[in-house]
Amino acid sequence: SYALLKALSMNENFKKDETTIKMIANRVDSEAEGRSLYEKLNVVVMKFLEINMQYLGAVPQDNNIKKAIMKQKPVSMIFPNATSSRHFEEIATRLMSEGADVPVHKRGIRGYLRSVFAKNM
Repeated sequence: SYALLKALSMNENFKKDETTIKMIANRVDSEAEGRSLYEKLNVVVMKFLEINMQYLGAVPQDNNIKKAIMKQKPVSMIFPNATSSRHFEEIATRLMSEGADVPVHKRGIRGYLRSVFAKNM
């Protein structure tokens, strides 16, 4: 994660004062572990790259994710009641609500998620 953020920060088109990096802790055993992972990474990223990150949440380790990958389908579509599916849905809902007042052409991942969830609901 840090290497990717460092490469991003070195790109001439990257504007750290106009960008918020949003982190999702993946394959963790608990929300506390996810939050701890974020806090540790954020300290290093702030110190060396001067980029602030925002914590979006955690997705727990879930064997259904591996099954979904093997079937090449989103886990939330084939295992909608899985723990990971509920966490993905909560995070997506948070992202969509944050972008409600942002013009469509500037929504980035928010706009994409909104269109995906709108089609599937």
